[in-house]
Amino acid sequence: MVFMNSLCLRVSCVDVHMNRTHIAGTTVVLIAFTMRKSQTLSQISDSKAVHLHKLNMTDEGYRTYLSKHPSDVTLIIDEIKFPAHRSILSKRSEYFRAMFSNNFAEAKFTTFTLKDTKLKAFKALLKYIYNGDLFNHRFTLDDNFQILTCAQYYLVDALVEKTIHHIKTLDHILVLDKALEYHVDELVSFSTEWIERQTFFESAFKNFNDLSSMAVEHILKLKLRLNMEEALIFKVLVGWMRANPEHSSLFPELLEHIDLYLIKEEHFILLFEPSSLIDRNFCENLLRQQREKANAPQTIINKNVINNIKELRIVEGDACVNSFGAIFDLKKQFLLNCLKLTLKNFSSYTVSVSTEMRDWDLVIDRSNYRCVGRQVLYFAEHPVRFIRFQAHNDANFHHIPADLEALYSTDLFEIDPATTLSIPKHNIVPLEETSKSGESTVTFIEGSLIDGCIRHKINGGSIIFKWPQPYLIGSLKFMLKEESSYGIQIKATNDAGTWKYVWSESNAIGLRVATFKMQPVMFVRIVGRRSNSEYFDLYELECPATPSIE
Repeated sequence: MVFMNSLCLRVSCVDVHMNRTHIAGTTVVLIAFTMRKSQTLSQISDSKAVHLHKLNMTDEGYRTYLSKHPSDVTLIIDEIKFPAHRSILSKRSEYFRAMFSNNFAEAKFTTFTLKDTKLKAFKALLKYIYNGDLFNHRFTLDDNFQILTCAQYYLVDALVEKTIHHIKTLDHILVLDKALEYHVDELVSFSTEWIERQTFFESAFKNFNDLSSMAVEHILKLKLRLNMEEALIFKVLVGWMRANPEHSSLFPELLEHIDLYLIKEEHFILLFEPSSLIDRNFCENLLRQQREKANAPQTIINKNVINNIKELRIVEGDACVNSFGAIFDLKKQFLLNCLKLTLKNFSSYTVSVSTEMRDWDLVIDRSNYRCVGRQVLYFAEHPVRFIRFQAHNDANFHHIPADLEALYSTDLFEIDPATTLSIPKHNIVPLEETSKSGESTVTFIEGSLIDGCIRHKINGGSIIFKWPQPYLIGSLKFMLKEESSYGIQIKATNDAGTWKYVWSESNAIGLRVATFKMQPVMFVRIVGRRSNSEYFDLYELECPATPSIE
């Protein structure tokens, strides 16, 4: 917050105890302000502020605090007189330095009446100027904000810095309330950021009922950035409404911030029992309007609807997905059929989707596979607002990947409803180290990629490749050298432990198509045997096999 906000509002607060009353006070404020017009609260910790904070307050200050002798100026607030000393005030306050400057005729006056200044706050400020002493348990939160306002106005930088630091140690919810009231932007931002980090709404907001309606509305407007379930926010709001019946005229406006269609009937009834807080017809109409709007999902073709992973609302669990799961809120409904993410650790998991967190549809089941790397997950199109990830078999995502995408894809794909596995329509084993699209990257565990083919030494190895996720596979196509014939064995597995024969041929040559029973596959092993060649070479490898054009 720029100092001009507080200074200009109170430009007439100094009243010189002689003629030319207003002019002197106005000029003092504006002159002092010109030296600081670009400073904000966050910039107070500059070298001058640090210097003031470290001043030795134990000598001159302690000896002269409120001492009439040898005071050379008297400050009056609410008819209370404070003997003071120009040299000390000028040294520690730019405001008083300007007021006592020789540039002003009023500098020779010895008595000044300070209007619109809170007595208790000014006492604290004056004591700090003289002794460097300030905080004690007798100050309320409001006292602290009044001291901050006073220190801002009289340009006592070190006190502003110290007061802000102290306020940040107090109850963050109540600090937000006062920061909004006093328009202290730095503390509003500080408290808001703290609120956004909380996952246990009820315990974090134990003083919620003490908030002003302005603070309640501020928090409700943050709702889509809060990592908590809608029902918890609703219950806390209802508690505030019952504790603050004097604000009943605001209840309808506040309730509009809640997605009532996400609230269960057992919670919804809290608005009317044991006594009615709000008109039932209003609530039912609001519920109907929200439900109609929510039932019209937005369709965005081939574009990720998650603009920033940090903006996802976590309504259950946290960013570490374990067996208990984590639920993410997209904040509005979208028609989706694809998720994309990269797993850095081997993970077994499931993904379910919902529009209201009551009925869940399982769309991805990888609970029996150890997946790692790029996951491209297609499923039958669903209206989706909430996505639930669950890790299985003691596996963890550790963190939701930063590259998580949710979209409606027009790619051609087929899903097996029994397994939720994709049946690929394009080649997922290109003979480059990574595919051009980056979506179906295959890893060659054994075998050498050389000049457009992959090979292994006869009687001395094999070709093994794996995918980052399982696919439903039933065929392979590849080209062999025309001048050589081979015995070939192909095995497949999901875990690289238990290999299963799926196809073999004793005298293979040229273009070959291996077909076998459709099955979930993550690893394929190809072994070439019995050849007059030193190496077994595969060209134009495809999986699945595409139909040949005659």
